[in-house]
Amino acid sequence: MAEQSVFKDLGPAQLHYLKSQYLASHDLLDQAEARLKAQLEQLTKARQELERLSRELDTHIEPAKTTPKRAKPAKRTSKRA
Repeated sequence: MAEQSVFKDLGPAQLHYLKSQYLASHDLLDQAEARLKAQLEQLTKARQELERLSRELDTHIEPAKTTPKRAKPAKRTSKRA
């Protein structure tokens, strides 16, 4: 037995109205999807920039590990009598 349509009792005007509402909803979804894709692209670029800067930072840290540290300044002696 074939499944009954939920639209079977609607007239032509109601069907056309619903169709226009579905199309409008579809357009809104397309717009939201486009915004999300743009945001994802921005996040991807930001991640790539962060990774690049992290690698650059690593190149500055590595040489610092091999250079000798400066001696700490001497502490002041107490002038207690």
